[in-house]
Amino acid sequence: MSNCQYAKLLNAYYDGELPLEQRQALEQHLPACASCTTELNELQSLSRVLKLHERQHLASEALDRLHALVHEVPEQSVVRFVWRVAAVAASILFVGVTWLQVGSAQADTTADRVQSWEAAVRDPSSDSPSVNESSDAQLASYIVSDFHSEQRQ
Repeated sequence: MSNCQYAKLLNAYYDGELPLEQRQALEQHLPACASCTTELNELQSLSRVLKLHERQHLASEALDRLHALVHEVPEQSVVRFVWRVAAVAASILFVGVTWLQVGSAQADTTADRVQSWEAAVRDPSSDSPSVNESSDAQLASYIVSDFHSEQRQ
């Protein structure tokens, strides 16, 4: 296609769709522009070739199969979409359940630590089995003594 401003009008001109003013302007332009003349000749040649060949008709059975396929395509795309959404939902569910299990396991160990701290604060002198390290007992003892000293003041 050429860079001529009239080149975009050639298809409409050939099809007889141009208004009278544009058609007359294009007809005056054509003898002076080799590129537009060549393109218009190519359109005419293509039309002649297409007219020479007979149109092929489908057998009624083939046409019926084609119509059936047209109706199946949207259903298949919907089914694919549903499967993809289900896969994403299953992935989210799996990640969520895993996260909850890991979180609850961490919460259990945190709860054990809180219970051992509570036991150490309540009775720092006891050798409670929940207080595993002496540093925990010492820290609890320090917290309790610091708490009592603040209450005295």
